Amino acid sequence: DGDYEPNNCRWVNIKKQANNRSTNRYIAYNNETHTLKEWSEILNIIYYVLNNRINRDNWSVQKAFTTPSRK
Repeated sequence: DGDYEPNNCRWVNIKKQANNRSTNRYIAYNNETHTLKEWSEILNIIYYVLNNRINRDNWSVQKAFTTPSRK
């Protein structure tokens, strides 16, 4: 959050840049904090499934993260 200058700029890949947005929602679970996209990769659950469970269906984070996905 400063002026763009060589001292505070770096090149990162698209995935890293997407996880570094100020609009991301960080979720704490089991003493770790990650974005929902990062959690989907860690838990091997499709991002849209987790997003719908938490935001549309109002599941708790615990339930959303521990309920297996349907095949």
